[in-house]
Amino acid sequence: MNDGVIASSPIPHQARRPRPINVLTEIVREAFFGLLRNRLRAGLSMLGISWGIVSVVMLLAYGEGFNQALLRGFQGAFSDGVTILFPGRTSMQVGGGRAGREIRFRMVDGEAVGAMPIVKAWSPEFMHDMKVAFATKQNSYMVRGVASVYGVIRNQPAAVGRFIDDEDVRLRRRVVFLGSEVALRLFGTQPAVGQTVRLDGMPFGVVGVQREKAQLANYGRPDKECVFIPYTTAGQLWDTEHLNMIVYQAVDPRIAEQTAKQVRQMLGRRLLFDPRDEQALGSFGSVESQEIISGIVIGLKVVLTFIGVLTLAIGGVGVMNIMFVSVTERTQEIGLRKALGARRGADAHMPERREDLLDDAQVHGVVIHMQDHERTTDVRIGLRHEKAPLNSTAILAQEG
Repeated sequence: MNDGVIASSPIPHQARRPRPINVLTEIVREAFFGLLRNRLRAGLSMLGISWGIVSVVMLLAYGEGFNQALLRGFQGAFSDGVTILFPGRTSMQVGGGRAGREIRFRMVDGEAVGAMPIVKAWSPEFMHDMKVAFATKQNSYMVRGVASVYGVIRNQPAAVGRFIDDEDVRLRRRVVFLGSEVALRLFGTQPAVGQTVRLDGMPFGVVGVQREKAQLANYGRPDKECVFIPYTTAGQLWDTEHLNMIVYQAVDPRIAEQTAKQVRQMLGRRLLFDPRDEQALGSFGSVESQEIISGIVIGLKVVLTFIGVLTLAIGGVGVMNIMFVSVTERTQEIGLRKALGARRGADAHMPERREDLLDDAQVHGVVIHMQDHERTTDVRIGLRHEKAPLNSTAILAQEG
């Protein structure tokens, strides 16, 4: 104490830099107590983040499952590297010929396609709607005249029996392979193999029934609603001078697009149309189906990813809210540190002195209060002496 004034010890402005382990410990401790103080916000935020992660995983899994379902659906119609050609009308003039000329396939055109070294297999396809009957049941179905390899390149698995073979084609046998829906409507639960059906009154023996399959692409009718016979036998039922379709498979599915281009050029030379004329010769197959699938799946995954990220962002907002509340709660503490002389960055470098600073602040408060109280007391005593009246004894003493 000096002249009634209590001197306070100065607060050190600089302390040794803490070790990183102390900083990490303080951060973990602050985070833990912050979560305890905000239990509801923390619980809702963790729930939002957890649900966001689960949503993203589920949505991406759904997108991949949808992609696989599309692939199986198109593979039910085509094997890899398969292309179906169907004739159209020319829209461009070639060699002096007029536009609008009808293109028609003949058997020799299909054989020319099959003779190309980059073509693995091919089959003609003749199509005609006919009445198919068994006993008293009768209905109209599409009859397809095809080769034996058609069952492989167009994916026609047999649930019972077999598909048409090379001997059926060579001997022009009257045999038939039934689609799954046709067999169900004609025979119900009865075994179909070995039975005889009539195509426009002509008897055909059933050699097999198609296995039920997923099919997202078809032309004419779905395969399950069709009847398949040897193309050599089809000539006994209707005129087969012109082919309805040419179905072929590339040697390697990776060069299917290149194979399609060369086949189009070869047929353009034979049938006198410009290979660039899309209306003269139509085509559809595994390449086109892959492009369709890719477009659908990419669009779906973008939408699902956006939804998942948005869900995660909602959980992130909860985390930021907790951080904001924690910083707001320490605003007064940071202000107190600066008032006691802490430099910029001291809050980050001296987290272990938080309790010490609060204790020093309390001591300073007591000291300042004591100083103010003492000064007030001294002032009051001085005023009391100045204002006190002189009694008679004091007066006599002064006169004497």
